[in-house]
Formats: sequence, structure tokens, C-alpha cells
Amino acid sequence: MLAMKAWQRFIALYTEAASKKESRRLLLTAGRKLAICEIKLRLLLIKAGELNPNSLWQEKCSLKLSLDGKTKKVLNASVSQTRKEYLFDFWNSQFSFCSDNGREALRRGYVSVAVKALEQEKLDEACASIQPLLSFWPDAGSSISLHEKLLLNGLILSPDGDLAELKEWWTAFDLVKSEISENSLQRIVDQSGAGACRLLAVGRDVEADWLIERFARLQPDHQRILRAQAELAVSKKDWREAVDYWQLAAAVSNPITTKSRTHVAKNAKEMARRSQYAKNQLRNARIGLAQELRDNGRRRESDELINRVLEMLPDHRIMKNDPNLLNLLRTYVQDALNEDGALESRSSSAGTRRIAICLDVFKISEIHTHSRVVYAVSRNLLELDPNLEIHLIITNERLAVTTPALNSSFNPANIERMMDRAVNAMPEFIGKRFFQHVFRNSGLEGVVSTCKSIFEINPEVILYGGGHRGLFSNESRVIRHCLFDYFPTAFFYIQANNQVDEKTDLIIARGPHAIEGNIGNAIVRVQPYPTIDKSAQLDEVLIDPIKFDNKIIVSAIAGVRMDVHIQKMDRDEMKEMFSILDRVPGAVWHIIGASKPDLIAKTNPEISQRIYKGQIVLHPLLPFEEFTDLVSNASLFFHMPGLTGGSGGASVARRSGVPVVTFEHSDVSGRQPPETVFSDEELSKAVDLSFNLLSDLACWEETVNAQFAHTQWIRDTATSGFYDCIFETAERYLKRSSVRSSPQSPMLAEGL
Repeated sequence: MLAMKAWQRFIALYTEAASKKESRRLLLTAGRKLAICEIKLRLLLIKAGELNPNSLWQEKCSLKLSLDGKTKKVLNASVSQTRKEYLFDFWNSQFSFCSDNGREALRRGYVSVAVKALEQEKLDEACASIQPLLSFWPDAGSSISLHEKLLLNGLILSPDGDLAELKEWWTAFDLVKSEISENSLQRIVDQSGAGACRLLAVGRDVEADWLIERFARLQPDHQRILRAQAELAVSKKDWREAVDYWQLAAAVSNPITTKSRTHVAKNAKEMARRSQYAKNQLRNARIGLAQELRDNGRRRESDELINRVLEMLPDHRIMKNDPNLLNLLRTYVQDALNEDGALESRSSSAGTRRIAICLDVFKISEIHTHSRVVYAVSRNLLELDPNLEIHLIITNERLAVTTPALNSSFNPANIERMMDRAVNAMPEFIGKRFFQHVFRNSGLEGVVSTCKSIFEINPEVILYGGGHRGLFSNESRVIRHCLFDYFPTAFFYIQANNQVDEKTDLIIARGPHAIEGNIGNAIVRVQPYPTIDKSAQLDEVLIDPIKFDNKIIVSAIAGVRMDVHIQKMDRDEMKEMFSILDRVPGAVWHIIGASKPDLIAKTNPEISQRIYKGQIVLHPLLPFEEFTDLVSNASLFFHMPGLTGGSGGASVARRSGVPVVTFEHSDVSGRQPPETVFSDEELSKAVDLSFNLLSDLACWEETVNAQFAHTQWIRDTATSGFYDCIFETAERYLKRSSVRSSPQSPMLAEGL
């Protein structure tokens, strides 16, 4: 009270001299101090029961003058300048002379300043805008909401901030909350829940807990509060409580609110998004709780939660890529294998070396090379070692989830088609030294059943083929994690785009592409794959200068990857790549494999301009014969940077005597001479080589001959080098494990 009187006296003395700059500055400072003192005094009087709490926001003014045009301009200038030193002075000079409409305009102006200041994290300016609203404005909802937002932002942005001011705010709010409109109250609760989540994100768990505890009593079923309670439980690693709250948050956000499914919320799309987010977090909390229960020996509850998690998955990708879930699945399967005595049921190889190639799915089509790679590798290994036996195992592990991604090229129902392909590819080995197994076991117990079958086969080394990380990933990652403790484990790339992890002994990389992921104690061997048929003579292809004169460039990839790649490609990078067309007169670039060529032409200016000039031709996926004819007569096969597939098209070009330019992180790089392979950062060098190939016949012929020589080198050395990697895998397994795969293991007992 004394402070207020002192500041009032100070203001009275300096009012007449306020036109002077220094006096005006002192006057504005005094006005701010006076307002702050008044607010604190009123809060103290409310706590002491000496003042009606409603008076804090419901003080009336007697004068009813309108806010004239000149005053509005002054207010607008203050808002645009957002200078806090004018806010108190202007409010005090205008409020008493305003009509109700004028006060509403004044309030909106100050709210606008406060909101803008909060967005820009100018807390002092926001405070200067909010304090007059708290002191004098009759509608408490907006002002008290803004005041809380200010205090929450202060806590979040200031590591040293404490709860004192927020507790003071709560005292006032608790006394007047019954007078606040429902909309304003909902806004306050909503921002309180969001603020609690933000506090948790910056490690302010104590402050978040205090805020959550109070608003949970006020509206315990509010979606924001439930989410904040769930996130608080996660931060404390209280998984059971997190599961409870995330389930409630998902339920209250459900846009369908009746059993008949006839009533849908107006904001159904937003509610569905919130519900899905809560479901995703519920899944993660269930994984945490399942692990906790298993660690505490409560397996039955843990197993039930694991299966519920699998039922929640939209497809199989999370099952393969979530490390926490993978660890749970591994322990579940290993416990089941031990209980069923699978480890004791392993058969003896009886002097035969036996390896397995495991895939989740097996792609069979005219455009995919996956099956051809697997069969070619198997054939060459069998021809090299007459005592070798190979088992190709298609696990279909993705059937552990309810709705896995399937495709006509690898649908597990097409067992007969898969067997026909094996018979045609391996006629002299099928059923004798080459065996193909296709499993269609569903659910997590289906994974256990598949693992038991692999134990019965008892391979001495398991090769896991890896492919794309997305929906069509063909790696059997879950099986690999489950069996890593029991079998020597090697990984090889069917496509370069795959992420590896530490559950492997050896990684066989086909070329200089990047190895993505944490490999742990595994080692990497760069080894071309034995995919060339050694029993057949290398076709003699005469170098044809007519192809050089054609000035045809081809880039090709199957599926939607071409569309996605062109859409994501940096414009400057694309401009540099297509500059080849400007440097080589008459050159035409054929881009094959676009799913929507017309859309690319309409939406990509760089391509559309060159289509108009006749420099680029966009093709959809072409029939194989038409594709082969175009590629075989091209001058250059250019595999664009960033594309990982393309080995089939590059193989056609290579066999036909067409030079290939490619980049390291691709399926093509492993079959090319080093001088034709570039890093993604070396686009300009690749462009320069392409220009030389299209303008210098000697360079063109030299590169084609280098490709033939490199292919012959792979043909002569790849099989034995690949086989050495298999032996090394077995040796590394012995070093890491006290468990022997078999006491009579021929592969571990003797070399090739």
C-alpha cells in the first residue's frame, strides 16, 4: 500500500513535465510499477478475505465516451510498434474515457499485442500488455488465459524459473474460475495440458507434475490433460500408468461417439489424428510395460501385451525396425524354443556342408532381379563345392502382424509359382542339393514354428538377404534376431537400400555403397556377388560405333521410385545432371519407369522445358522386350544419384556393350569398374565423364572394354571370394559364442 501511494505521488509530481523526454520515461516507469503494486496488493487482499475476488477483473468505469478515430490511430501505432514503454501510459490515459465498445477495442488491441509478443518470446512486452487487462478488464477469460500462457512460456524458456508466480496465478484463478465462461475455461485447460507437455519436453518434470495435478482435478477427462499425465508417466518410466492414460487419451479422442457409429464429431479429422497419436504412444508404452513384466518374471502378462502390440501394428515395418519390440520378440521366441526343446532337436549334417538363405518374401517378376540373384548365387556355390547343400527359406515373418503389406510379386499364396521358378532355375539341383521352403505361419507363434523348422534343417551358416527398408522389405530381420545366438549369421544385400544392425557376424557388401546402421562387432567384406553363370561362355559382343552415334541416354528404375526421386531431387542438381544434353548436340535422354509420366511433365519445369525441346522422353514401365531393345541400342546408361535399384537395367546395358555411369550407394556400383562409379557429391565428375563418353569414341570404346574385363574378373573370382566370406562367418561365430552349432560341423571343422 505504501509503495502504491509513493508511486502515485511520484506520478502526480511529474505529470506536468511529462512532455520532456527524461520526465516522460520516468513517468512511464512509475506507471508500470504502480500497476504491478496494485495487482499484488489485490491478490494479498483476496487471500486475506478482505476483497471480493471478482473485483480483480470486474471493476467498472463510470464514463461512457467513445474511442474516437484519433485514439484508434494512436492504439494502432502502439500495436505496430509493440513497444512496452507505451502500453501502461496509453491504457491509463484512455480507459476511463471509453464507452463499452471502446473498451472492447482497447482490450482487443492489448490482447493482440500480448499474443504477438508471446509468439516472438518477448515476455516483458507480453507482461506489460497483460497486466492492465488483469487489473481492470471485466471479462477475465482472455486475460487470465494470456497471463497463464505468459507464465508457462517463462518457465519453459527460463531454466532457473520457479513456480512462485504460477502458484500466485492459480490462487486467483481458483477463486474466480466459476465466473469464467466455458469457452475460456476450455482454452485454459487445453493450454495447461499443452504447457505441461512442453515442460516435460525440457525436463521440468516437477513443474509439469504440479500443473497436471491441479488441472486433472478440474477436468480429469480432458484429452490434453490425459496426454500430459501419460507423458509424465513415461518420463518416470511408470509404464503401467502410461498405458492407462494413453488408452484413455485414445478413447476420448475417438471421433465416433456412439455404438451405432452414426454420430461423428465435427472436428473428426483432427480428433482421429489425436487418437492415432495416442494409439501409437500406447503401443510404445505397452512395449515398455511388457519388457518390465518380463524382467520381473511375469511372462504371462508380458506375452499378452506383446501380442496386443502386434495386433495394433498397421503393417510389418514397425515390427522389423523398432529395437525395443525386436528385443521383446527375440526373448519371446527364444523362451518358446527352449521350452519346446528345439535346441536339442538339431539334426546332424552327416558330412555335408549345409547353408541356408533366409528371406522374408521372395520377389518373382520380370522387372525384379531378386530371384535371379539368389538362384545365381546358389548355383555357383553348388558348382564350386560338390559337398554343399543349400536351403532357400522364405519365412513370411510379416504374417506375424494382422495386415502385412503384400504384393503380386511376393504373395505367399503363390507357392506353386515360386516352385516353378526354382525348378526352371535349378533343374539339376532341386530336391537333391538345393531345397526351397516356403512358410506361411501366422502370428507370433508362427514365427516360433518357423524357427523350429530352421533348427530341424540345422544349417551351419545362415545368409540373410536384405532389401528395401519400406513396405516391401524382403529381409527376415525378426528371424535373424531370434536365431543370432544359435547360428553363424551373415548378411548380404539384394538391394543396397537396407539398414543393418549388430545382430550379424559378417556383412557382405557387393560394392562401395554406404553401410547404414550400427554394425556392432560385425565386420564388412566388400565382395562382388557370384551372379554370373560360370557354366556359360561370356557372350562375345562386338563394340558397335553406331550405338555411340545414336546419342541416346537411358535412366531406368521400376515402381514409383522414379516419380518420388524426381520429385525430391534438388533443382540445381537436376539442372547440372541434364546439362549433358546442352553439351552434346542431338542427345536425347529416355527416362523409363515413371508411374505418372504426364504428371511429372506438368509439375517439373526443368523436365517439361526439355520435353518441349525434344531432349527428354518420359516412359512408363515398358515391356521387357521393348525395354531391352531401347537400352541395348543406347549410347549411355546413366544411373541417377540417389537411386538404389537399377541393377537389371544396368545389366542389360553392360551385356550389350553400352557404357554405364553410376553412383556408390546403388545396386549397380558393385558390378562396375571403379572409374565409372562416383559418390553422390561427385555429380559434376559423373557429368564430365558422360560428356566424354558421348563425344569421344575412343573413351566410349575404352569404357565398354573395361566393363567386359571387370565382368570377366567377377566371373572368375566372385564365387570363391563369396564362399570365403561364408567360412569366415562360421569362424567369427565360434569366437563370439560358447554354444557350438554342431559338434560334427563339417564347415567349422575343415576349410574348402
